[in-house]
Amino acid sequence: AQALHTERSTDHKCPSNRMFKRLCKKLGETGSLVVRKNNRKNSVTSGGNKINFLAIVNRYLYISARQIEHQSRTSRSDALQPLARCKFHPNDINLHQKLHGIDLVNRVTFVQRGA
Repeated sequence: AQALHTERSTDHKCPSNRMFKRLCKKLGETGSLVVRKNNRKNSVTSGGNKINFLAIVNRYLYISARQIEHQSRTSRSDALQPLARCKFHPNDINLHQKLHGIDLVNRVTFVQRGA
């Protein structure tokens, strides 16, 4: 193959033996030289599902990771991934929201719950 290529195209540099070996190997394995498209599935948490996970946590402030997993019918890591990206953690969202502002009563309640 390399000799044939050298004969036909004298105007440019001939590719290496390694390249021809890789092409022959790929042709033998796949039966084609066409680049295959990546068939990897999209993440469960892409697009609109991210909003669904955030809505679950927003609706049920004290929901656990296991409950999110059960309600969304996905694995726990898939369910918690969008929350981690948005820096949310189940069970802590309500407490963090109460800390914003200068409301002293909410701060005292937060400290008493943690103790």
